[in-house]
Amino acid sequence: MHMIQSVGIIGCGALGRNLFHNLKPLEGLTVECFCRSIEKDDSLYQSSVRKIEELFHCDLILIAVSDQDIIEVGQILNAYSGIVAHCSGATPLHNFNGKGGVFYPLQSFSRSVIRSFKEIPLFIEGDNEETTIQLYSFAQRLSNQVEQLSSEKRQKLHLAAVVSQNFSNHLIALTQAYLEKEGISFQALIPLLEEGLGNALYQNAREIQSGPARRKDTKTLDAHLSLLKEEKRLLPLYEQLSESIKTYYEEDF
Repeated sequence: MHMIQSVGIIGCGALGRNLFHNLKPLEGLTVECFCRSIEKDDSLYQSSVRKIEELFHCDLILIAVSDQDIIEVGQILNAYSGIVAHCSGATPLHNFNGKGGVFYPLQSFSRSVIRSFKEIPLFIEGDNEETTIQLYSFAQRLSNQVEQLSSEKRQKLHLAAVVSQNFSNHLIALTQAYLEKEGISFQALIPLLEEGLGNALYQNAREIQSGPARRKDTKTLDAHLSLLKEEKRLLPLYEQLSESIKTYYEEDF
């Protein structure tokens, strides 16, 4: 079975850049990229090509663009003979050219900070056994946590990532804004959050839930709702999440 020795990356956003800088140091691997626009002083410039077709000599092309652009980019690759894998958690496996795959790193990335892939979970999928084996073997060169996962399960995992990480981040952002408006330092909450989030990650989150909704402390809940009566964003969230917590534990009362 042919070993992947050359990779083309389509997309130079946060994910594309992190992929490039993690793949580039791998021994015996050639890495090139296609960016819609790139400046000469960009660190990717020397390894970039002007047309996607210039990547067709690569063994593997990774599509690292926004989800809504994956199909459009994939259609350009119909004449390409290598493996085409997109990097999306929410997009199903597509067979663009007979060798379709998925190469999904479960992490948030930024353009300015390059993260090592060693401890980032990588989920792969191929439309045939040979493609799957090649992607799995290649992924192991990048990450210590590689798993084959179907499109259906990967989409559910992506949903769980959005709920647990994106939503919790939004709640923290709203809390920061609320405290800033009230002239209270958010720093006071950091020890509590570090302890609580750490416990939730490594223990059974259901069993360690605390707070007035968990205790069905209506007096405290009503007091909080009164404080939030002018907060158009926090008030409905507080009501809905408190109700969710109460009903989730009804069997315990």
